[in-house]
Amino acid sequence: MDLSILPNLDVLIAPIPGPNPAGEPVSYVAREKFETARKAINPNDYSPNDPLRPAEPKFADWPFILQLATETLTDSSKDLMTAARLVEAATKLNGFVGLKYGLTFLHRLTEEAWDRIYPVIEDGDVEVRAAAFNWLDDPARGARFPFAVRAVPLVVDATGEMTWLGWKESQIPPPPDKYGNPGTPSTFPERFDKAVAAAPRVQIQTLADEIAASTKAIDDLVEALDRRLGDVSPSLSEVRLAVAEVGTLVAGMLAKKGPAPIEVIAPPPPAEVVNAGTPVQSTNGVAHPTLTMQTREDAYRQLADAATLLQRLEPHSPIPYMIQRAVALGRLPFPELMKVIIRDASIVEQMSRELGLEPAPA
Repeated sequence: MDLSILPNLDVLIAPIPGPNPAGEPVSYVAREKFETARKAINPNDYSPNDPLRPAEPKFADWPFILQLATETLTDSSKDLMTAARLVEAATKLNGFVGLKYGLTFLHRLTEEAWDRIYPVIEDGDVEVRAAAFNWLDDPARGARFPFAVRAVPLVVDATGEMTWLGWKESQIPPPPDKYGNPGTPSTFPERFDKAVAAAPRVQIQTLADEIAASTKAIDDLVEALDRRLGDVSPSLSEVRLAVAEVGTLVAGMLAKKGPAPIEVIAPPPPAEVVNAGTPVQSTNGVAHPTLTMQTREDAYRQLADAATLLQRLEPHSPIPYMIQRAVALGRLPFPELMKVIIRDASIVEQMSRELGLEPAPA
């Protein structure tokens, strides 16, 4: 992890020098550079006799992508797709710190530079600006960014980095051999537990804090997108779900480290007693608004805020991450919710047919 490679957000947000603060559309040459740099090639994906089989693997060049995206956004084009590529590269290079950084950048672009970014909104068609966010949120196509979130390294051992994906795969019972005998169990769970035990508690706590900050950044970005895009606003539900799943695992890791050292602090000054429905004014002059719920979104937002608070108060508990997962699921349209909860595609298809739901476009 190298935080020094992440560019200053104020510089990224600033208008492009020249007569047009949005700059010019990203050139075809630059787009080709992005695609070439992020393409990874594994020789094992080819047949041994395939004349096109490369001799060596090719890995995605994330530092180059981050650099090219930074230069493009700073010098020539305030382009949303380029911004999405920066988020992907920052996460690949800096894990959840990079994810929170990238989501904060997208949030600020949405709030501060909406009138000077590409693609241009024509005839009120705001949907063109949802495309870059949907590219990040798609688990099966495009960047498959939720997969990248689940692949963020959590701990390391002598064999290398360990991720949520590796842990999840190790939970699947091995298939029997050709004689029907039980398969050999994975050694990953044991190695993972040893790596967690060897890691300092502060390291796991920091990871949990980074995940909580990423969740808050998703909430802030989605709220801003809802105001800008309305009915076509991306929910980022798949990214949110990926973060929540990793967060649940990290909460379990933190629980194994035991409670945090107790810090003795002075009790806060007593607050004045007021009638319900009015802000609470403490003796230090800070007003604490009461919790009111008027809409469905208010309820989900307060659940998300409660989960964030619980993460700080009980960092060893998996409950906050379970609440975050419930919030993520609750924000999904019913057809998408069925696909997440019901893994059997035939059952989903049957239910969709019975309920008269249109199949999702391919």
